[in-house]
Amino acid sequence: MQALTPITSAATASTVLRGNFVLLRADTLRLVLPQDDVKSTDYLQQRPVEFDAETGLLHIPEAADGAVYVAVSPEMRLLHACPEDRFVSTSLQGLEVRWCWSEVRVLINTELHPEPLPPVLLAPLSPLREIVAIGDEWAFMCTADILQQFALAQGGQTHG
Repeated sequence: MQALTPITSAATASTVLRGNFVLLRADTLRLVLPQDDVKSTDYLQQRPVEFDAETGLLHIPEAADGAVYVAVSPEMRLLHACPEDRFVSTSLQGLEVRWCWSEVRVLINTELHPEPLPPVLLAPLSPLREIVAIGDEWAFMCTADILQQFALAQGGQTHG
């Protein structure tokens, strides 16, 4: 895997990142993670269903692998059901949990220009602090660690 290369431009005093990234989309939530944070991507043959109402954990009944799935809302909170538009899952570095997404896009040898979120857009409890333009879309810069720690700490609080 290619390492991310931070480049600081004296003219703009902003950081530029070059490397491989993955854009993950769940409804209106768009996250950009380093490609090294994503271990695998698979199509969902069947939508996972809730098996633990308290935590928001999902599973595919009678699946041989016994995998645990989660789906997040645009606020990065766990949903109690996997939305209809989620058809792909990823396994991220760190935990053995499969994340359900509407879209997974690999960005190879891409140059990103992350910008700090304006103070008025900072959510008090959100760990997201930077945004980046991907074509004509905006996405939050994130890592597998940040996503997993934040979303899984919230538990299943939002119904989907």
